[in-house]
Amino acid sequence: MTSRRLLLPLLLVLAVAGLLTARVLLGTPFVYADLAVRAVLGEQIPGVSFIVMDDRLPAAVVGALAGAALGLSGTVFQTLLRNPLASPDVIGVTLGSSAAAVLAMAVLDAQGMALFWWTLLGGLGTALLVLWVARAHRPGGPGAGG
Repeated sequence: MTSRRLLLPLLLVLAVAGLLTARVLLGTPFVYADLAVRAVLGEQIPGVSFIVMDDRLPAAVVGALAGAALGLSGTVFQTLLRNPLASPDVIGVTLGSSAAAVLAMAVLDAQGMALFWWTLLGGLGTALLVLWVARAHRPGGPGAGG
């Protein structure tokens, strides 16, 4: 039973590693695996080192990290709300972020990083409001009568 429990995570790790490798090697121009490994290990190969280390590998790693962050945030969201169907767009966090962004642009003429922070705060504020309302309506929550 234990080997079966370890098999799926191992297969998923291998799948992610395979996809990262494919992302680095495939494309125009094609990079051969031996040259890519040598470039990753620090050897300066004209053209290949730039393609692998400055272009493709960073994009592949950032994509993998972004996917992991989205998956983790969804899991945390569903765990906090105790609802397997909860997602930011379903319960209104996305709309709260959008409303804060529109308000910041229209009223405060926010741009760039200021707009980012207003959007983030709008989403967080909406999420906290949803959590507060969810706890208030739960038996034993702040709104429960005694």
